[in-house]
Amino acid sequence: MQKVEENGMNYNRVVGVLGLIVGVAGLLFAIYQRGENIKLKDYNRSQAWYLYAKANTVGHQIQEAYNMYKTKHKDNLNLETVELLSKVDAFSQDLFSETIRQIQLSEPKFDLTTIEQWVQSGKIREIHKRQFTQIMIEDKKEEKQ
Repeated sequence: MQKVEENGMNYNRVVGVLGLIVGVAGLLFAIYQRGENIKLKDYNRSQAWYLYAKANTVGHQIQEAYNMYKTKHKDNLNLETVELLSKVDAFSQDLFSETIRQIQLSEPKFDLTTIEQWVQSGKIREIHKRQFTQIMIEDKKEEKQ
């Protein structure tokens, strides 16, 4: 009878130790995954701001080229070229708006106060503030007050 109880106790110990090992491993994996998640969020936020800067530069250059073409060829404008430059400009503006949306999705806080801070710090230009505030989602709690 004592042998049966010993075997049962040994089995319980083995199961208990295995459960403890699995629990600790799960906890360590969760801690690791949290760190990886934080790194991924930081990377996405960094990429969103990088693309914002590049889209802003591209849009500016397209507008410069468009204005230069109109100035230099004002007496002999090629309508196909004007149309193509207009399409490229519209596409660059759409891309610029999308980069702002990516910033909205990646930033932990995206509200009027944050946008104002970005303008004050020079992170975004004053003329872009309107585009940022247009996609801003108001918090329901703030609307009730």
